[in-house]
Amino acid sequence: MSTLTLTNRTFRVIVTRREQRFIDLPARDEADALNRADIIWDRSERHRFNSIIGQPPVEFEIDEEASLHFRDAANDDRADWALTALKAFARAAGTKIDAAGLHALICHLGHYADRNNIDFPAEIEDARAIWAEEKRQGGAS
Repeated sequence: MSTLTLTNRTFRVIVTRREQRFIDLPARDEADALNRADIIWDRSERHRFNSIIGQPPVEFEIDEEASLHFRDAANDDRADWALTALKAFARAAGTKIDAAGLHALICHLGHYADRNNIDFPAEIEDARAIWAEEKRQGGAS
């Protein structure tokens, strides 16, 4: 049986200098969210921060209250990522983006797991448990 992996939630990271900026980031935990904000800033992707001013930040912090409201958004993000993967698979395999296409993708992931010595049934069970927890925490998504 494989180990359950941490999943991403969305955190609002506040960037403060004289005024505030913010960015909403999916991350495993608060430390990961703060680290990702720092990396984005350092990569000069400042346009991703909602702001009015162009001054460099002095500190990053988590907006606890706003982050509590992102449970649904995080599951919407996860659904969008899955759709991106399903679309790519559908193009490559000639399937449709529907339940049958999803079924084919899951089956083909089993073949990939076999080829790479991954315990597919255990991974499916772990994924099902993580999905159920994310759904429970994040509402219907």
